[in-house]
Amino acid sequence: VTSLSRCASPPDKVGDGCDPNPNTSGDAIQTFEGFNEGARPTAATEFGPGTWTYDAIAGTAHVEAPATSDSKLVWPISGQNATITTRATVQSAGIPASVGATDVANAAVGVACENQVSSTTSTALAITDGTSSTFANSSTFTEGAPYVLTLKRTGASTWTCHRDDGPTVGRQFGVAAFNRGVIAMQASATFEYVLIVTSP
Repeated sequence: VTSLSRCASPPDKVGDGCDPNPNTSGDAIQTFEGFNEGARPTAATEFGPGTWTYDAIAGTAHVEAPATSDSKLVWPISGQNATITTRATVQSAGIPASVGATDVANAAVGVACENQVSSTTSTALAITDGTSSTFANSSTFTEGAPYVLTLKRTGASTWTCHRDDGPTVGRQFGVAAFNRGVIAMQASATFEYVLIVTSP
């Protein structure tokens, strides 16, 4: 995914390559951000103490996220059934650290699908509500390599976290969260795009 035109197609205006439910009509792209303006997207809000920079030539958003709390870039998109997809690279990380897609109620509460660094020898894909994490099996990752991370919410409390090299993990969380985007903590990270699709 590098442009909205590659995602949009009939009948539901979401091409199958970007569609979380390709066999079901009614999905709608709410946000596709390719970071080609060189500035924070006007509809998005930065939460947390991180420093965000935007590169129009590379088409990226970069964050230097400290250890004190999460740094988020989110869009105000409501609806229970939604899928957030991003292509993210952990450039460098402290311990612990995390980078991924998030669905948050406010600056502090939410659910995330993240590549997490737990120690110098332990990395994994995880779904978390900020208090507890559930890890996918055999899901180590490499710093400096890009990964597509997808957080899907179905109904009030069913969440699925998937990474494009295979691992998937699910969890039940009763979180009312309607600001959607990306997240990082104690890491230097780059995001190439954010795609948010809502479903009926």
